[in-house]
Parts: sequence; C-alpha cells; structure tokens
Amino acid sequence: MWPARGFLLVAAFLQALDGGDPTMAFPLAREVAEIGRRFDDKDLLALGVLARGQGSLALGDIDA
Repeated sequence: MWPARGFLLVAAFLQALDGGDPTMAFPLAREVAEIGRRFDDKDLLALGVLARGQGSLALGDIDA
C-alpha cells in the first residue's frame, strides 16, 4: 500500500459523506489517518483526523 491510496480515499470519503452515508465515510476516514501514520505523511494524517471528526459529527457522535 502506498500513501497515494490515502489521498484517493479522501475523495471516496468526501463522496460518501456528501452522499449522506456517514456509516461508509467513517471507516474511510479511519483508513486515511492510518495510512498517514504508517507512512509518516503529516498532510495525509491531518486530512484523516479532520475526516474522522467530520464523520463522527455526521454520525451524531459529538463526544468523539
């Protein structure tokens, strides 16, 4: 797996979230953050953490 996959997953995350499917979006966000950690890509990690927050909010989890 390469870091580029993480950036492609950001697009998939946004599509799922914008399409009203946060249950599909949240695992994608988690994977983006994990790929960012694994490859020490700070930009990708930041996108993943941001996406996890957006996904949590979309799921109604305001305590996450």
